[in-house]
Amino acid sequence: MRTYSFDFTTGIPVRLFTITRRDGEVLRLTTWTNPITIGANTWTPAKGLKLSNIAERYDGSPASCQFSAAMISGGSFDPIDVAVGRFDGATVLIEITNAANPTARDFDFFGRIGATDLTTLESVAFEARNPHAFPNYQLVETYSVMCRHMFGGRFCRVPIMRPDVARASAYAAGAATRTRFAAANTPEDYANRYLECTVAGTTAASAPAFSSVVGATTVDGSVTWTTRDAWERAARVASISNRHNIILDRLPDARAAAAGWYAPGKVFFDSGRYKNRGGKIGVWNESTFQITLFEPLGGFVAVNDWLFIWPDCNKTLDMCVDKYANGLNYGGFPQFKGAKTAAAPQLTPNTPPVVQYL
Repeated sequence: MRTYSFDFTTGIPVRLFTITRRDGEVLRLTTWTNPITIGANTWTPAKGLKLSNIAERYDGSPASCQFSAAMISGGSFDPIDVAVGRFDGATVLIEITNAANPTARDFDFFGRIGATDLTTLESVAFEARNPHAFPNYQLVETYSVMCRHMFGGRFCRVPIMRPDVARASAYAAGAATRTRFAAANTPEDYANRYLECTVAGTTAASAPAFSSVVGATTVDGSVTWTTRDAWERAARVASISNRHNIILDRLPDARAAAAGWYAPGKVFFDSGRYKNRGGKIGVWNESTFQITLFEPLGGFVAVNDWLFIWPDCNKTLDMCVDKYANGLNYGGFPQFKGAKTAAAPQLTPNTPPVVQYL
């Protein structure tokens, strides 16, 4: 269930719509009967504006919403503007506020209009979907190395984003967890460290004072934890160049001074609109701290959003051994070139194949 930063028990919840059409026209509309001003922006009433549904699922499908409005000549939803497609592809930001005290607004939905239903001459219905539901680019994998283990998973064993250490719980040797060394409730609390169980046992009912010094040991009940350098690192968004390029506020890891350290890589946002979601990194610029993302997340995140960042794996044996010292857990098939090879036409005799690894 979504929670908001203000209390509606004594107020009136109303929706604020900010619609940005492709021609640059910005419409700020509200479902309330009077204009609502927050800061420098004012949302005006729109006849018949009604939010029908916001659907957010946890199965990986993109969020969507449906809303409708009355079409009035010269109004916000002019029939001519709708008919000629001026709302096609428009972005829609839906927020909620308290009409009795409109001093704050909370995020409800962001998407792009994909379908328009003109069922009558008086009204129009729109369907908006998360921008990820629209194919902006066609990514085709030509050849790829395969690995049956998910990077950072149970069988890969590279410790990525492990859960916090639990109290009065049994741990086996080699188990990896995390703990907060501070109480600011940001990714920096973890001090870029994780804990490795070097003596199996059961943790105490209350937490001991852990050391963030790499190599230090801490006795926790009958468990001994050793502090290790983590792969995931804390950072914040310093600036957003465009939808695909984000500049971080720091060099997250001294090892990231090497070219391509976070290529491939991953980010996981810990605050802002994109909290608890992530994306894949395609390019890392170690001199400017810029990451280039495959998906256009720059339109969702904001400056000062917190994130975790870590290098990913390209499934090759070389990376598993050289970068992660994890060759014993490698589950890949370095000689398997991918499905395209099997489906490719037969080569003429004496013509060697050309194989390109991505």
